[in-house]
Amino acid sequence: MKTYALIFLYALSLILTTGHCAQTQTRHAHTLALRSLQKANPEQLAQSAGILVNRLKDLGLDPATFRVSPSGNGLEVRLPDQVDPEELLPVLTAGGKAEIFETRDIDELTNRNLLKEKLGKWLVFSEKTGTGNNFLPVLGSCSTANCARVDSLLGQIAKETDLRFAWDKDSDRSGGRRLYLLKAAPALDNRRMAAVSAEKEKDSYALQMVFDASGTLLFKDLTAHNLNRALAIVIDNRVYAAPILRGEISGGKCMITGNFTHREVSMLQSLLGNGILPLSFEAVK
Repeated sequence: MKTYALIFLYALSLILTTGHCAQTQTRHAHTLALRSLQKANPEQLAQSAGILVNRLKDLGLDPATFRVSPSGNGLEVRLPDQVDPEELLPVLTAGGKAEIFETRDIDELTNRNLLKEKLGKWLVFSEKTGTGNNFLPVLGSCSTANCARVDSLLGQIAKETDLRFAWDKDSDRSGGRRLYLLKAAPALDNRRMAAVSAEKEKDSYALQMVFDASGTLLFKDLTAHNLNRALAIVIDNRVYAAPILRGEISGGKCMITGNFTHREVSMLQSLLGNGILPLSFEAVK
């Protein structure tokens, strides 16, 4: 009888220990809810979950599990306990769309005075300085706090012109953001990319995009027809780079530089290397 009692107590201790571990794991693991901003169907949610899993794997975060939320219009992601969910929000909610646009010079605008009339209260308009070939694809700049107000006015302006507008990804030292002038349609996007990689430079990192055969030809033609003009590299509607082209690029490679840290360029690589999300998501607090 004593033997049975000891066995029972040992089994009970195992149950309690296992239960305690499970509770500890549940308490420390992170579950993040992502709500779709569009009406989602099961196929779109499954595709989105697959893309997000691959993004996290590229960042070394495996395993992470996804399931459809109880509402049926979003996803729930369970992250490893050592991860800060706030740091991963850009990876989990960004669309992952990269586009290359031809740009417009401010002197090419026929409706510049009209734009000044509508936007001059919030946007400081660019003025060219110096002489010679001085291509300037920036309409102006404004404080980050006023960007939303300018955006609300730009929507109608863009519909009436062959233009598209996009903000710089970062604010400048004074806290302002530059507003770029782009042609309405992108010339190239990441559907033509064969590979994306992080490249170490002297004091920072850069992101290299390699195009497929078709994209290489398109990019070569694009650069040949835009000498001494800027091409804007836009990721999720933010301008990451807008270099002035000084020669034709025939190798099918495009480098984005900008003093990126290894963490920043790794996150960009995970975004652009795994496809574009079919849905837009926001985190539910």
